[in-house]
Amino acid sequence: MKIALGADHKGYFYKEKVKRFLQEEKGHQVEDFGTFSEESVDYPDFAIKVAEAVSKKEMDRGILFCWSGIGMCISANKVKGIRSALCLNEEMAKLSRQHNDSNVLSLSAKFIREEELLKIVEAWLDAPFEGGRHQRRLDKIALEEDLSYYKQGLDLSRKSNNKKGEYLCLTNIGLVYSKKGELNSALEFFDDALKVAQAMGYKEGEADAWSNLGLIQTAQGELDKALISHQEALKIDIERNYHEGEASDLNNIGLVCRAKGNLDKALENYEQALKMDQEIGYLEGQGIQLNNIGLVLKDKGDLEAALARFQEALEIFKSIKLEKQIKMTEENIKQVEQLKKG
Repeated sequence: MKIALGADHKGYFYKEKVKRFLQEEKGHQVEDFGTFSEESVDYPDFAIKVAEAVSKKEMDRGILFCWSGIGMCISANKVKGIRSALCLNEEMAKLSRQHNDSNVLSLSAKFIREEELLKIVEAWLDAPFEGGRHQRRLDKIALEEDLSYYKQGLDLSRKSNNKKGEYLCLTNIGLVYSKKGELNSALEFFDDALKVAQAMGYKEGEADAWSNLGLIQTAQGELDKALISHQEALKIDIERNYHEGEASDLNNIGLVCRAKGNLDKALENYEQALKMDQEIGYLEGQGIQLNNIGLVLKDKGDLEAALARFQEALEIFKSIKLEKQIKMTEENIKQVEQLKKG
């Protein structure tokens, strides 16, 4: 494991002790970001260096040391993607890994006894992240972090009159709200992104904004509005001669038509999307369209044709090793086979 170390003057002694332990007894690769003496320094300088190395995946984990451990922990958590935990005993260290997937450990030179120091470090390094419900909670934290990041970017883009940056931030904010399930907020930001793209003549952005609006409108049950939005996206992508975008737009139109109960129209759009994906050699897209065609055929009661399409999709997904799509397609095949049995 590659481990980054950082300390201020008060944490210097503990850092050196842990460094020797990691290198000589545990065989880890260690990078020491300082400080290198007990001369007074400012802890944020070292916390940020360690945190950035972990955030950029240059190092696997980081360990920080200062007098209370609090300053280092606060500083490290200012870096995107960092989950720094201040741990004063072995149990806290284990839980910070098991439940919080902490990637930076902050330690106190004042409140941790020297004989407990290495036990805490070892407990933290050895404890695995348990995932499951804990991952769901971390995902929520990550979304809030992303939202704050993009909103800061939006403010800076507007202040500097950077229209492309404004568009990108509005789009990303909309995507975050969509993941959070806050669809009205997502719709608002996608609509603003569309207006910015139109004002600057940014056709790619305009098509993406229409597509995003259509997806949210579909999720809200506003199917007529969604159909118009996806048709606008398709019109732009045809003008741009962007075939991958056309296939995606046709797929989205097919989804709306199927939701409206217009199976023939859904089938027509899915088949056009399949043809487009075949022309550009996009295998994943082909598998997705074959699956969608199979679902419509199943809805229409043509089980033999549906089964054939699902089996084609399965072969494609297996060839490109997409496990999630393989499981989904296998489930579709199972359902059709059950229906055939009566």
